[in-house]
Amino acid sequence: MSFVASLITLCAAWSAPATATAEPLAADRPGQANPPTVVGTDVLQVEGGINFERQTDGAPNTDTLTLPDLELRYGLTDRIELQLAGDGFVQEWRDDAGDKNGLSDMQVAARLLVAGQQDWRPAVALNLGVSLPIGSDFATSDGYDPQVEFLYAWDIGQRWNLNGNFDWASESQGKDDSSRHTVFRPQLALGRVFNRRIGGFVEYYGVIEDDAPDQHSMDGGLTYLASDNLQFDLSAGRGLNDAAPDYFISAGIAWRVGE
Repeated sequence: MSFVASLITLCAAWSAPATATAEPLAADRPGQANPPTVVGTDVLQVEGGINFERQTDGAPNTDTLTLPDLELRYGLTDRIELQLAGDGFVQEWRDDAGDKNGLSDMQVAARLLVAGQQDWRPAVALNLGVSLPIGSDFATSDGYDPQVEFLYAWDIGQRWNLNGNFDWASESQGKDDSSRHTVFRPQLALGRVFNRRIGGFVEYYGVIEDDAPDQHSMDGGLTYLASDNLQFDLSAGRGLNDAAPDYFISAGIAWRVGE
């Protein structure tokens, strides 16, 4: 779930006529890092897509398809939004023929915009959330898993953006494992505006977990701002070490209602 909101903000602001009244669209997708932005008072934003991932480290080799990768964002005030998110339907194809499918857990969260950018001080926000164990047996963590995210971003001139997150979570390990692990996810992305509608980004992200090998990956992608309230995206990434997934590809949409 992503990073390029500030990039799209720049793109929308640049392309909009001087008389436009709509606030620039800022989406959490594509990419892994979320931006320190909120959707605005009484605004509903729907984001989703489809994601395919391949993992060949260990046994068995596994391909995973998730959709609609849904996130609903609703603005309570100009500084606070509520979120409901989840992968949705998950399908796994495994070389040992043990294919699995079902529904994922969901997460409820709130985002607080702490401060906007001022000179070299970044824009900053906090996300506080908890995962709800409502998914199918193979996909659920089987626990209420809290998560805290520290989000920050800089706009650098008119064309560039640097955006990152530090995420901490306490995660249950599923119905067959009663243990709980602390997980740290660092993310850092660099974005650029190419023209009045198209933006792009490259990003590093990692997963550092108790009693498991660290995962390090990179991804990148493009966004297309079709209108003030509609964005399309395409992205792909690959693992930088054996523990990380081999690669993924993703496509999605963000649609704003009520602006």
